[in-house]
Amino acid sequence: MTKTRKKQYTAARAYLIGIKGVGMTALAQHLASRGFRVSGSDTNEKFFTDAVLKRHHIPFTEEFSARNVPGDVRFVVASSAYTAKNPEVKEARKRGYKIFSYAHALGELFNEKHGIAVCGSHGKTTTSALLGYVFQKAEKRPNVMTGSEVPQFRGNALMGSGEHFIAEADEYQNKFRFFDPKTILLTNIDYDHPDYFSDVAAYRRVFRNFIGRLPKSGLLVVCSDDAEARKILPATRAKIITYGLDEDYFHIRAHPVRSRTRTASATSNGVNKNVTNVDVHWIAREVKVKNGRWQFNAYRNNELFGSFFLRIPGRHNVLNALGVIAASRAHGIKKDIIQRALREFRGTRRRFEYKGIYHGALLIDDYAHHPAEIKATLKAARELYPKKRIIAVFHPHTYTRTKALLGDFAKSFSDADEVIVLDIYGSAREKQGGVSSKELVKRASVWHKHIRHIATIPRAVLYFKKRLKKGDVLIAMGAGDVWKVHKGLVPHLSR
Repeated sequence: MTKTRKKQYTAARAYLIGIKGVGMTALAQHLASRGFRVSGSDTNEKFFTDAVLKRHHIPFTEEFSARNVPGDVRFVVASSAYTAKNPEVKEARKRGYKIFSYAHALGELFNEKHGIAVCGSHGKTTTSALLGYVFQKAEKRPNVMTGSEVPQFRGNALMGSGEHFIAEADEYQNKFRFFDPKTILLTNIDYDHPDYFSDVAAYRRVFRNFIGRLPKSGLLVVCSDDAEARKILPATRAKIITYGLDEDYFHIRAHPVRSRTRTASATSNGVNKNVTNVDVHWIAREVKVKNGRWQFNAYRNNELFGSFFLRIPGRHNVLNALGVIAASRAHGIKKDIIQRALREFRGTRRRFEYKGIYHGALLIDDYAHHPAEIKATLKAARELYPKKRIIAVFHPHTYTRTKALLGDFAKSFSDADEVIVLDIYGSAREKQGGVSSKELVKRASVWHKHIRHIATIPRAVLYFKKRLKKGDVLIAMGAGDVWKVHKGLVPHLSR
């Protein structure tokens, strides 16, 4: 759907199979805003996206049937969850309709604009949402798509008439190949998705190839504290802006700035040799928690730029915010607008989301499903609640990830006082995988005395009903349905 094809599709019908998916719902909104007559189908299970679709007057059926597929459809998108066995996919193919994947369809829309892709192993949902919020506050009327609900967007998308399209770009299954960005914000590279990427080198390569797609006139904003990200910098011809945290506060090496006319040395600052296009460097210093908020000073090329406050917790989010500051300034947004937006931003769904109270215990829901994310979430909780008892209930997500990263998972719970590990949440592609939660608990017990296995969510709910007390903090972590633990304790909670 390039610019030359856009008129051809205007007012045509688009049909989305699996329309309630987070990305698919956002895609439906964007297609509708561009003149498509959008409809779709999904299961009868209820999600937050039901309300979003109804609010935007996008009709959908709650079943899959060949008779649902419209006769005049021009544009069919099928969620990756539904294969050729789905009756509607079968029918669309029978009629000769071209079927787009979600990533392909998003790429078509994204490439019509000045595309800003936010990517990385961790933090891309929060970072893309925060960047979109800053652009919205700057009245740039951006198009935005994120991987989770953003309360201040009343969904997970913004539709605007401006020139920018900010999208959370997913490396899994190399969805990058559909995107031709003008700007990339790269948060980090930390091996994941072992069911698709055979090893670290293969995983790193997909990011290397992606930044290589940037034009010479493009921009790469990258976290220079991340060793894997530094390794791929020579792959881009674009201008590079780096950001990081101060070693005095985070016990890591800061990276001095190198001008665009000088080659950054691998031995002096951790950036690869022959990288000559590093433009500026941003660094966060004086980071602290005050009255439940994180505050820090941002320095540009070692000169104080300004002070910033965040509602969203954690030093990892200070780093995400710094990347947003760097990208926003590169696109001409004023400091006071960035400061106000960061101060107001309330975060995204399932990212350290406060859910309620049970018998005086705080309930927090988080999407953390990788060892690095678990560490960051628990560290944020420990800094925010230094005197409270922190209890983590972790739902491992996929057998392949659990098996490949078992040793790292075992060491990731140090900031919790107690840990409960549920049985592994498999995926549609795997029902078992030669590893178990009991094995994870056994490995983790070497580093953590108070860790135990409870097989199911209902059993965990019963356990917490007996054990939780006033002053506790219960954090449910995982990419599956671990949120049901909180729902079991407080039934009226929304999903």
